[in-house]
Amino acid sequence: MTTCPISKDRIDERVPRVNGLISLVFMVSGYFFNTLWILMTIDFFLRGFAIKYSPIANSSRWILNRFDLEPIPIDAAPKKFAVRLGFILTLIMNIAIYSNVTTIAIGIFYMTIAAIGMETFFNFCIGCQMYTILIKLKLIKPKLNDIDFSALK
Repeated sequence: MTTCPISKDRIDERVPRVNGLISLVFMVSGYFFNTLWILMTIDFFLRGFAIKYSPIANSSRWILNRFDLEPIPIDAAPKKFAVRLGFILTLIMNIAIYSNVTTIAIGIFYMTIAAIGMETFFNFCIGCQMYTILIKLKLIKPKLNDIDFSALK
């Protein structure tokens, strides 16, 4: 199943993968230092709603600029949707942790790690696939000025 093209906004394909690698380090480290999960939730929020303020996204772009690679443009909308799902999952995970509902927190932790790992190591975005399916089922609507209707046929 393809996720492109859905919107006219583009990002470099490598940025979400480097974001994923950094996020994996923080998520796994959060196992030992719970406060890192709170920081991850904040960064997922920033990446989903105000990307220019995200320390992880800025670090990823800085790292990639050092390699002077030609960008590989991909649709931004599915990636933004996936990051917003990451925000919701880590928010619920943090609430579960501080409410002592460890079963839910552990389940969400492993789901999040799996999704980030798939993106980072295999360039397979689970949230992007969900985004495409939800649009095709007309359960969500992208902004009309960003949509390429030919992609939905």
